[in-house]
Amino acid sequence: PVITSCRHRLCNAQAAQEAFQSQKVHGVLKPLIVVGQKYQADWAIDYDPHLHLLRISVDDAYEGLPAKVVSMIALIALLPDPPLLLKLDDDARPGNLKQLKSLASRLNQPTPIAAGYPIVTPTPLDLDRAWHLGKSRRANKRIFCSIGTREWLSGGAGYILNTSAVRLINEFWLHTWDFVNTMLYEDVCLSMLLQAGDVQFQWLRHPGELGLQSERQEEVDQGQWSVPETFFHQHHDYQT
Repeated sequence: PVITSCRHRLCNAQAAQEAFQSQKVHGVLKPLIVVGQKYQADWAIDYDPHLHLLRISVDDAYEGLPAKVVSMIALIALLPDPPLLLKLDDDARPGNLKQLKSLASRLNQPTPIAAGYPIVTPTPLDLDRAWHLGKSRRANKRIFCSIGTREWLSGGAGYILNTSAVRLINEFWLHTWDFVNTMLYEDVCLSMLLQAGDVQFQWLRHPGELGLQSERQEEVDQGQWSVPETFFHQHHDYQT
């Protein structure tokens, strides 16, 4: 598990980290916390083993989320044996972690696979291009005007990438960095890279199937988010 946070919300991230540690489920590693450090040398990696905290040289504001997440995944891909990676927000808490382990075991395949709860729109033109307004440091006076997609992994619900998908993002990190810098929405950016690499998606009918609890899951349960049933019929080969 990797908790994507920022320096101003480090206490929230540490609370999430402690919640997962308290479960002590075999095979689920201690969550890594990742924050940005814009003025750190671009070649530097600052890892605190005591806090299990990784500081990387990217913008730590909302606008920097795509670069933060893509860089974090790419750096983990440099390990000799990269693990399956579960991306979390700092509001996430463990749910049924045995369910998470079961999902991870099904994704442990040589082909690139990603799993998560889908956000679905009729066309890329229906992407909410004002989602960032009020959350940003420098982009609150302009709408998002880059290309989008019609379906993507919900970053708020969390998502999991198998080892092959992690390595694929590393390749795009080196190859398509300018695209990453045009994006504002981390989950849309990552999903578009995965789609470009022909990754297989395991679309989950409910965020809880990840074995997590999150604000996004609560919103789904309250009916604020939903996915048309026709979407799952169209993607029946990739359901869990």
